[in-house]
Amino acid sequence: MILPGLLTCSLLTSCFKDHSTEPEQPVTEITAEEQLKEVYTSDEGRLLEIPAPKLTLNGPSKDVKYSWEVGYEEVSTEPTLKYHCSKPGLYPVRLLITNGETTLVQRSTINVQYRFRQGLYFLSEESGTATIGFVEPSQPAKVVDYDVLTLNNAAGTFVGKPHDLTFATNVAYHYKGFLLACGSNLYMLEPDQMELAKTLSLKSEITTLQGTWADSKGRFFYNGRFGDFDVNKLEAANSDLKLIASQLGVARDKLSLAPMTAAWLTDKNDPKKIDGYLAYDNGAEKIVARYKELTTKYGVWFNDETKGYSLTHMVLTGDRLRVALFLKSKSDETIKHLLINPGTHDVPKAKRVQQEVLLSKEVPAAAHLDASSVMTSAPTRNLVFYSGADDSGIYAYNTISQGNFPTAPLIALSKNDVVVDMVVDKDDHFLYIALNSRSGSTASIRQIDLTKDSYPIVHVWKDLRLPITAIALREDYPIDN
Repeated sequence: MILPGLLTCSLLTSCFKDHSTEPEQPVTEITAEEQLKEVYTSDEGRLLEIPAPKLTLNGPSKDVKYSWEVGYEEVSTEPTLKYHCSKPGLYPVRLLITNGETTLVQRSTINVQYRFRQGLYFLSEESGTATIGFVEPSQPAKVVDYDVLTLNNAAGTFVGKPHDLTFATNVAYHYKGFLLACGSNLYMLEPDQMELAKTLSLKSEITTLQGTWADSKGRFFYNGRFGDFDVNKLEAANSDLKLIASQLGVARDKLSLAPMTAAWLTDKNDPKKIDGYLAYDNGAEKIVARYKELTTKYGVWFNDETKGYSLTHMVLTGDRLRVALFLKSKSDETIKHLLINPGTHDVPKAKRVQQEVLLSKEVPAAAHLDASSVMTSAPTRNLVFYSGADDSGIYAYNTISQGNFPTAPLIALSKNDVVVDMVVDKDDHFLYIALNSRSGSTASIRQIDLTKDSYPIVHVWKDLRLPITAIALREDYPIDN
């Protein structure tokens, strides 16, 4: 007879198995062959891809899971993180990799930069709307950004035919920004995100803009006249038109200002201090100067030199202390060159220098300069660059040569190239030439090195998909100085 207790004990014994005699189940260990970089940098609005490190598995294959956290929130469970960089800033990154038995943790940082920085911006038109493109001369191989306005501005924000683009700085208020002229609207753009800051609606079309990259008051010029920023109200003052008309003895609505100005410095070593600026009225055939001697003054200069002429071009030269003017005769259409010293006025009386004409000379026809030429200057090199009237190339005139104009182009161009705009950087190191194809279907931009005697091409941005209207350099003056 088997006792009940003994039977129960036997049954329980048969339910237990001795595992001590079996081998242990292997654990799969994972190790990373590399580490994430300390920092990944991308531009605002871009898609940043970060692949997980390659792994080494020691043991049987098992599923590996990934978890990416950006800003302390899980954003992906894929092996490669695809992160849309929507806002500038620093974002902590944590990657967890696990197979259920081994877990790896790696950390990094995403640095989202402002997408738009110092560089060359080009204005175009597409479907009746302004577009602005951007290239970085410091990174010439970088992909061209064709439309910087769509990132932070709603569709339909910019109304009117695009005419011009410029960059201006108000050192006193630590303000900088772009000005965009579309129709009769003047748009002020915050430069780091190219976001609309203010719209100024004027009474007439704004065809030309000129900015000052280091001015203490944020002066700019449009349609041949003066304006300045009130950065607190984001408004522009432009009260000089009445005073110009008064100087010329004509009604304000009868003014016929040439669409260009020139602002010269008091001291070549202080780009913040503008001594005055010149305007020109083609109807009155007169130069009007605005300058300061204790108080702001206006004056009409050199009547004998300008009578019978309209202004075609006006640029700075001589370390931004001289002004080169080119005037077209209304009788025979010849071009006259005036080189003037506008003087130094915004200084103590004993140090003032009065204005004078340094050179007055007819430009020979062989120089290939006429009213249709596109012109810019490298003031510290005393060079004036202009496109030949016959599209033969870019010519360089030295303003200290006493009127010795070139008869051959410095830079040859093909017959398919049409020069639409040129700019020189503030240090006079590089000349940028914007060219449209004659068909108007594409464009290109050339960068020329002015520091070398051969003036070599540094880079060409080819086959830009839209014709260019204007180009502008963003050059951030150290405004804390």
